[in-house]
Amino acid sequence: MSTPNDLPPGVKMTEIGPLPEEWQVVRLGEVVHFGRRAQIEKAAQPSIIPFVPMSLIPEDSLYITKWELREPQEIRSGIPVYEGDLLLAKITPSLENGKQGIIINLPNGWGFATTEVIPLRTLEGLIPEFLALYLKLPAIRKQLADKMEGTTGRQRLPKFVVETLPIPLPPLPEQQKIARILAAVDAKIAAEEGRRKALQELFRSLLHHLMTAMVRLPAELVAKFEKQGRSLRDERRNPGKVTAAS
Repeated sequence: MSTPNDLPPGVKMTEIGPLPEEWQVVRLGEVVHFGRRAQIEKAAQPSIIPFVPMSLIPEDSLYITKWELREPQEIRSGIPVYEGDLLLAKITPSLENGKQGIIINLPNGWGFATTEVIPLRTLEGLIPEFLALYLKLPAIRKQLADKMEGTTGRQRLPKFVVETLPIPLPPLPEQQKIARILAAVDAKIAAEEGRRKALQELFRSLLHHLMTAMVRLPAELVAKFEKQGRSLRDERRNPGKVTAAS
């Protein structure tokens, strides 16, 4: 394990390990809004409302692009969610399995989701993609899973555990660069099923190294990944591709 005395120039020791000098460590509750928004007035509700059940929250994809379309009276329970929210599963085994995703292209910009998720809305200075990718780290997943409470088989992650989770906060341009690289690999994993295992290993390796700043990628490599991943990401974000589950 590194000690402050043997760290390279420009790197500091923090409570979550070595990080670049310009990165901060913050509690998630400082940079994310957790509170539920006001309930939607019935008069403002359309005849059909998007609803995201746990079954449509992905384990290995960055975005949520599918939902069920339900009539208001069919939604007996649910939590309000909005375009751009990161939904983090809070119940076992969904949390351990990595179920989470950022909602995009949501009709009317809002809907409802299963109550077994914690909606996270990033505040200024943190992009949802960077947070989602950080939460994919196996060590972070295990850290959260180890703090679940409840009876066997129905354990849930308390909100305060997520609020007090320390996370690295790089400058915004660096967050965006890291997110673009990892999102490109994520898109390739989804598109190339035959190479899925090898690409997942690449993703996990890049995720660890970029999130801990163990490597800094040269500009030409960033450009290469962006070029390869742009069309794939655009296809996945295309509203015409969104379908509803029955």
